[in-house]
Amino acid sequence: MGAAANLAGIATEHHLFNISALKSEKMESLGVLAGGLAHDFNNLLKAIVGNLSLAQLDTEVGSPQDRALRSAQQASDRAREVAGRLLTFSRGGAPVTHAEAVVDLLRETASFILHGSKAVFRLNAQPDLPLARIDRGQFNQALENIVLNAAQAMPDGGTIDIDVATVHYDGVGILPIAVGDYLRIDIRDTGIGIAPQHLHRIFDPRRRRWRYRREPAPGT
Repeated sequence: MGAAANLAGIATEHHLFNISALKSEKMESLGVLAGGLAHDFNNLLKAIVGNLSLAQLDTEVGSPQDRALRSAQQASDRAREVAGRLLTFSRGGAPVTHAEAVVDLLRETASFILHGSKAVFRLNAQPDLPLARIDRGQFNQALENIVLNAAQAMPDGGTIDIDVATVHYDGVGILPIAVGDYLRIDIRDTGIGIAPQHLHRIFDPRRRRWRYRREPAPGT
């Protein structure tokens, strides 16, 4: 019995190793594919952005045509960030950080996501905030998902409050970050909330829309 159990254990371990190796190969192949798509996408965007810039030279600032071109420019910038996410994935998912003015990104992203929506946002930022080192693409992706989810929870309109302030983390708690100074971003909405049975799936990227509770509930 002992020998048979040992052989069974070895066979199981070998099977699990093969499955893990196969998954690694698939992820590596996906990474190569994502990297190629990102480079091709960026090359197309260069032509689009270049022509948009040329068109803006022939339009009057503030005119309807100028506003339309600026909107297209913003959409192109978003597309470039999507390409950046693909590149990040192709490199194993490690964030590429730069010092950024977070408040400007928050305002730009919230305005873009809520364009045409009945929801509005209020941005309350502590004065003289320092720059923060973030991966712009990953930061915007997280913010877009939160703001979009909040807007979907307020189909009849509502308010999204975004508060930004500095905070010092002293290491007491469960956060997997080093002791130091950080920017804290609080986002609240006046929506109806997510049904309790769906709360455990809020980070599932395959779920873009949620069933919301009918009774009023605290925000996101």
